[in-house]
Amino acid sequence: MQEKRDGFRGQEAFILPEKTKKELTNNNLTRLLYITDIGYYPNASFHFRKRENGCDQNILIFCVKGEGWFEVDGKHFTIQKNQYFILPESTPHAYGAAENNPWSIYWLHFAGEKAALFNQNNT
Repeated sequence: MQEKRDGFRGQEAFILPEKTKKELTNNNLTRLLYITDIGYYPNASFHFRKRENGCDQNILIFCVKGEGWFEVDGKHFTIQKNQYFILPESTPHAYGAAENNPWSIYWLHFAGEKAALFNQNNT
């Protein structure tokens, strides 16, 4: 099966530079919660990511069309239109678009001192 991390027609992505992330981390207001990466992947056929050591940030993925899936802690979950999931930072995971009905997703990475509050009762 073909797998793609990105490169979808019509996709949008914005990744903050490391210097800006450091400024947000050190600011009294923004250090509590801030977005580091944000984007949209439409009709993301073959979308797939696997991170054996997780990610440095928390990840939120919201499905607006189609279907996908994610795996964490040995459990497999199916995601459909109008559903979302959050992957806590440093948590090994994998996710991808369904083969027959690939998802369109909005996604973001977020961090900060209060970011872990969003991970409670997620899965």
